[in-house]
Amino acid sequence: MTRERSREGSPRLTVRGSAEGLRFFRMALSADLKSNPSDLRSRALLAFFRFTQLAMGDLRSPRKLSYPIVALYRFFSEVILGVELRPKVHVGPGLAVHHGYGLVVNNDATIGSGVTLRHGVTIGHKTAGGGSPIIEDGVEFGANSCAIGEIRIGYGSKIGPGVVVTRSVEPCTTLYPPSPVNRQEAR
Repeated sequence: MTRERSREGSPRLTVRGSAEGLRFFRMALSADLKSNPSDLRSRALLAFFRFTQLAMGDLRSPRKLSYPIVALYRFFSEVILGVELRPKVHVGPGLAVHHGYGLVVNNDATIGSGVTLRHGVTIGHKTAGGGSPIIEDGVEFGANSCAIGEIRIGYGSKIGPGVVVTRSVEPCTTLYPPSPVNRQEAR
């Protein structure tokens, strides 16, 4: 697994050699399983996700022999589990997926190490072919939150439930959902 720079300047993970890719697979899978200690569903998803990436080799131009594995993974994750975590997504070790139903992550997104995603989270682009978010290490997403567009969420940030983020966020920032407003009608 080597690191390349994306157009935004953040590192992107790419499998090159089989020994290097296998070392990253073991390390990432171990961290993923530790981040999801009692959730068998998330553990199965992430184990299959990491295995599929290992089989693909280079995430930008996967090996043709990996196509059946990718198809099987996508059926398992999207149809059976209801989680759209595509195998081309660059994900650091230690991803935690809590109640992942409705989770959608764009192919071009970059997710750092130790990130927590909950159900209903969307990480994607604003327009077809547009840039996708870069999520730095240790970011935590609340249920039904969204990060949309070519933005960067700084390390250690917390995105509250239901928050839609369309602008870059500084490191260690907490975003809360808007409070409901009670309006009294004039008589």
